[in-house]
Amino acid sequence: MLVELSVDSIRGDFILDTGAPHLVLNKTYFRSYPRFGEVLASGVSVAGNVGNQTRIGKLDFGGLEFNAVDADMVPLGHLESTTGTPIYGLIGLNLLARLELNIDFEAGFLEFFPVNRRGERMVPAAADSADVELNMTGSNRQLFVDGSIGGKMLRYCLDTGAETNLLHNQLSNKVMQNVQLIKRTSITGSTGKVSEAVLGRIGSMQFGNQGYPGLPAVILDLNPLKAAFQEGFDGVLGMDFLYRHRRMVINLSQRKVRLWKRAD
Repeated sequence: MLVELSVDSIRGDFILDTGAPHLVLNKTYFRSYPRFGEVLASGVSVAGNVGNQTRIGKLDFGGLEFNAVDADMVPLGHLESTTGTPIYGLIGLNLLARLELNIDFEAGFLEFFPVNRRGERMVPAAADSADVELNMTGSNRQLFVDGSIGGKMLRYCLDTGAETNLLHNQLSNKVMQNVQLIKRTSITGSTGKVSEAVLGRIGSMQFGNQGYPGLPAVILDLNPLKAAFQEGFDGVLGMDFLYRHRRMVINLSQRKVRLWKRAD
């Protein structure tokens, strides 16, 4: 999901990436910015990339302005090669801390609403009960939610920057017996490295009282990603999961994710 932003005098497309804890700038377009030391970027799209910390003067998107914003500056050429379009950076979770994010997958648009200290919209929204309401777990560095496969509770990173779902290849037999292995495949990692993996299809995932049959997932070793996140988790929910919904609302202040499923 691409969003056009202005960073000081530079304007370009940024990926909305809830798997990244911070605003990330593509070093290609921000070479002239000051550098305050090295950083090892975390997040599905950039984990393992070594870059620098920097600070921008003003960030503007959709009429919302942020001043004096800290950011990680790393190379994102691997994302540009994959998408075939210039990527100026990633919108991470730190920019969403005081906002409620509404993503309409069917209409293809994003809305950002400022919230008060209780996490409530400044202008109340019309009542609309979600099909699934999930609590965030862990810190605000990544967005983690809980769900189950085969009755086994698992922890997932909910990541709008990931194209597909990922499952750790060392999960229990109780989980893996609910996954149909289809074929060997390759996956391009966060640093552009191509790794061998296995493509599978999950019999059914459960979130709240809702089941999700037949979701695809790439099964691979997630230990390097877990080390970069400094968190324990079992999988990643990417766009293959999110597009099963017509709408999603993320409220970091209330630590809630609400999902509305598409009609069958």
